[in-house]
Amino acid sequence: EVKVKEVHAVTPPVLDDAFAQKLGLDTLDALKAAIAERLGQDLDQLSRGRLKRALLDVLADNHDFPVPAALADHEFDAIWKQVEDDRAAGRSDPEDADKSDEQLRTEYRALAERRVRLGLLLAEVAHGNNLTVNPEDLNRAMMEEARRYPGQEHMVFQYYRTNPQALDQLRAPIFEEKVVDFILELAQVTDKPVTAADLRAEPGAPAQAADAEEPAAEAKPKKKTTKKKTAE
Repeated sequence: EVKVKEVHAVTPPVLDDAFAQKLGLDTLDALKAAIAERLGQDLDQLSRGRLKRALLDVLADNHDFPVPAALADHEFDAIWKQVEDDRAAGRSDPEDADKSDEQLRTEYRALAERRVRLGLLLAEVAHGNNLTVNPEDLNRAMMEEARRYPGQEHMVFQYYRTNPQALDQLRAPIFEEKVVDFILELAQVTDKPVTAADLRAEPGAPAQAADAEEPAAEAKPKKKTTKKKTAE
């Protein structure tokens, strides 16, 4: 038995300037423009990720050489630790459910070697073409990171300036993006219009029917990859 004290119903808001002002913008048109810009940025990032994975696949498929065992072991240990942590947290990859540890170790050993091989390839491209991460690049990255913590910007800068390992973690993706950009300038890249829904779908998933209200975006489809099997 219950005693009803209040009954609430969801009422869709009126989309007008007053609604936009509640969200910190002057007009409804300004709100729509802000949302469109954000969606565009998200789609650009997704498209860039597809393109980058496709490029790394091409590099991996066209280069096969032995990698230093110590580097491969170190990378495999990091991957396997993630596998075990995911198991303990109950978030194991569904694709791994019916595989034995021996099978998984073989797969992730191959993944570890691929990552090391790609890392060596990118490093060689950077070395041969004088590609480096300069202080301005790092400062921009630190500023972007600091913006995520309003009111604590000073602490963020101090953290990176006093923690060389954290600074290296910030430098690594900048370095990788520079090398990828350099290769893409020399590569033949073909743009393909797709719907936003297809761009958001897992690579390799069946394409959805085009939606007239969905904005088109450029993507480079690739086979499906899991979280741990994503290109570096």
